[in-house]
Amino acid sequence: MKATARHIILEKPFSFQFFTDDIGAHFLEVLCGTIGIFSVCILLTEEELSYYREFGEYYIEKLTLDIAHSPDSFARRNVSQT
Repeated sequence: MKATARHIILEKPFSFQFFTDDIGAHFLEVLCGTIGIFSVCILLTEEELSYYREFGEYYIEKLTLDIAHSPDSFARRNVSQT
């Protein structure tokens, strides 16, 4: 399967990237951990996209904190290759 390009919408270095792929799916990739750093990348649900459309960057930053503070809660949704 060929990887698609990232079209970055919002980015905070060493924290998160919010982006779309070539087909328009929205993803949020968050750096997690303290001693060992790893990423969790989720495909946003329709409900999460609705919140993003309503609240903008504030919602993405809130979701980033939720993922960073509890990455295990998002493990089943993690689509990261690493």
